[in-house]
Amino acid sequence: MTNSASFHRTNLMKNIESTSLAKGDVRALLSRIESRFPEAIGLEEANYSEESRALENYDELAQNIRDSFLLTITLNGSNGEELQGTIEDVFDSPNFPDVVTKVFASSETSLKVNCDFTPRNKVIVLIDFTKPKLLDFSVLPGYKTPNNSNFQVEGLDSSWVNGLYAEIENYLRNRKKPGFFLHKHATYDLFLWLIGMPFAFFLSYKVSGFVESFASFNSFFKSALYLYVGFATIIAFRIVYHYARWAFPRIEYKSTFEKAIRHQIAIGAISISLVGTLIWEAIKAVAS
Repeated sequence: MTNSASFHRTNLMKNIESTSLAKGDVRALLSRIESRFPEAIGLEEANYSEESRALENYDELAQNIRDSFLLTITLNGSNGEELQGTIEDVFDSPNFPDVVTKVFASSETSLKVNCDFTPRNKVIVLIDFTKPKLLDFSVLPGYKTPNNSNFQVEGLDSSWVNGLYAEIENYLRNRKKPGFFLHKHATYDLFLWLIGMPFAFFLSYKVSGFVESFASFNSFFKSALYLYVGFATIIAFRIVYHYARWAFPRIEYKSTFEKAIRHQIAIGAISISLVGTLIWEAIKAVAS
């Protein structure tokens, strides 16, 4: 089966910056995408070439394409699980993982495998729920947290492509995580100057009595201790920032088996304590 000639393809692709989804949310998104497929099937049938319509088994081939026009899902879990199939096959499986790490969905796979057919319009979705490593210092905190999540809608029928693209975009935007600012470019640098460096100076001031008495015999050793306190504070701040990025991932899978909420509370307590201490000490300094 082939389509009649067409020349212009619309290709829309977007990286998923931030979202928070549970099992039901992922399934609802994929079901919304599939609800657009009857229209796509109609567009296919309206554009079959005359040669295809003249085939003796045209009706059988056309029905096979209708039956194969669905999303093929590949879903991975945190313990190495992998499920493949339709939405129902995957999400109704008794082996569905407690924590999902990746979801890949394509409307083209089933058509190519079952019919050797390339559709006029297609959609691909990749949602990567994997978190950055907790203490991975190879990833510079001043850069955006890497994540491969994206979706792509491509085809010859621009109205179908634009409509589905907008629906996916709106669905994910409405579930955007409030903590995404932690993963943006240069956020760490801003926090370092506003919180990390002042706290380093504050700790140096707090230990100054000990340093002055302990290293009174040598001014170089005294300066080295102050420098060490400053560097240690900056390193500790960077560790806490990495921890915050891990606890508040860009792309979050919500599950009763996911313990992120405990870590989010811990990060909140650390942040409030740190900022509160700086404010209180500033007030005392001004008052005195």
